[in-house]
Amino acid sequence: MALSIFLFFSYLAPLSSPLVARGTTNFRPASLALSLEATRRTRVYTTPKRSAKILGAVLKGTRFPLYKYFSKTRCPGGGHFVQLGKNTFGCSKHFTLSLKFPGGSSWPLLPPGRLVHREFMKVLQTNTPAFATSKDLLARRPARIMQPNAWIAYRRNFRTMSGNLYMLNEEGLMVPYDHLDKRPPSSFAGIKLTEEPPYVIALVTSFRGATLWKSPLHSTAGKKAWRSRIHLKTKALKIIGTRRFFRTLAGLWVEESDIRRFLLSSPPPYLTGTSERWMEVNLTEQTLVAYEGRTPRFMTLVSAARKGFKTPLGAFRIFFKRSTQTLGFRKGKHWSHLFEDVPWVQFFKGTLALHTSYWHDLFGNPYSMGCIELSPKDSAFLFAWTTPTLPRGFLSISQTDESVGTLLRIVKYPNQGVNYRARSRYLKKKSNHLAPQ
Repeated sequence: MALSIFLFFSYLAPLSSPLVARGTTNFRPASLALSLEATRRTRVYTTPKRSAKILGAVLKGTRFPLYKYFSKTRCPGGGHFVQLGKNTFGCSKHFTLSLKFPGGSSWPLLPPGRLVHREFMKVLQTNTPAFATSKDLLARRPARIMQPNAWIAYRRNFRTMSGNLYMLNEEGLMVPYDHLDKRPPSSFAGIKLTEEPPYVIALVTSFRGATLWKSPLHSTAGKKAWRSRIHLKTKALKIIGTRRFFRTLAGLWVEESDIRRFLLSSPPPYLTGTSERWMEVNLTEQTLVAYEGRTPRFMTLVSAARKGFKTPLGAFRIFFKRSTQTLGFRKGKHWSHLFEDVPWVQFFKGTLALHTSYWHDLFGNPYSMGCIELSPKDSAFLFAWTTPTLPRGFLSISQTDESVGTLLRIVKYPNQGVNYRARSRYLKKKSNHLAPQ
C-alpha cells in the first residue's frame, strides 16, 4: 500500500514543474495531465521554427490541449516548442502540465455595472511624479514624470508614515493622490440595425441641443437634446448664406452644424465575399458605420484626429488586436501624454488604432492624435465583431491567412476612392487580401 502511494505521487510530481525535453515528439497517452497551462503571460508563434513570427500573447493560467512536443527545436522564448492548437505554438519554458481541462478567461473582465475593467484617474498637475519604491519616494527620485494629459489605472490608496495620501497604480507606482481626480467614462452607445433604413439617421452633437425650425432662421418649433436621434429626408437641403439646413421626416429643418449624419456607402471593390464584414469611418461627419456586405449593421460616433494631427485616408485591415494596451508619448521618464491600460485596441496602420477612450465624451468631434476613438460600449462591441477573433485566454492576436483582419475604409465623403493600404503582416505574398480584386 505504501509503495502504491509513493509511486502515485512520484508520477504526479512532474505535473507541477515546467516541461523538460523527453526526447519524444508526442505526449504520453497514459499521462494524467489534461492540458498545458501557461505559467506566465507569454508569446505564442505561428510555426515551430526559430524564425517563427509572433501570433500573439496568452495570459497566465490559460490551458491548451496536449498536442505535440518538439524536442529537437529550440524556442525563442526558452525551452522547446510545444503545439497548443492549429498553427499555434508556444515555448515549453513557460508552460506546465495541468490536471485541469483546457480553457481560459476573457480579458478584460468587467465588474458588474462597470463600463471598463478599472477605475482611471486624471493627472491634474504638471510634473506629477510617480515613484517605484518606498526608497525612491523618500529620496524623491521619480521613475516617471507625468503631465495633465495623463490618465492612470487606479488600484488602491495608502498613507505614508508622515500621513501623505498616495495612489498605487496597476504597475505598482506611487502617485500623490492630491495630484489626481477620478472621473467616470462615457456611457454613450451606437445604434444597431437589422436592415438599411429608408431615411438618413443623424444624432445631435451640439451640447446646447439642436434647434428645430419650421422655416430656417425665421420660425422655431422646439429643440432636440444632445445625442437625440433625428431622421432626415435623403435629398432635402436648404442653404442660407454659409449655413446649411436639412429637412426631417416631420417636415421641420435642422442645421448641419448641430448634428452628425450617418451617410451610407457601397461596398469597396476589394472585399472577398458579398457578406464580408467591413467598416467605414467618415472624417467629415466623425462617424463609423459597420456593414455586412451591403447591409449596415451598426452606426456610432467617433473622434478622429484633431487639429495638428492626422488620421490617414485609405482602406486598411485590422492586423493586430490587443485586449489592453498602454498608449502615450514619452521621452525618457517624461510622459507628455499617457493613457494606461486602454481596453479593446485594434491596430490598422502602424501605431494607429481603433480604441476605447475613457477620458472624454466628445464623440462626434475631432479629438484624437490620429487614432479612431470610441466609447467603451462601442469599442467592446466592435472588438468582438471584427476579425481576427481574440480566443479566450489570449491577450493579443495577429491576422493570418486563416483569420484575415476586418477591412476599415477611412474617407471624407461616401464612396470616396481611396488607396488600398492593408498591411501584409503574416499574410502570404500571393494572398488575395493584399491587393484590390
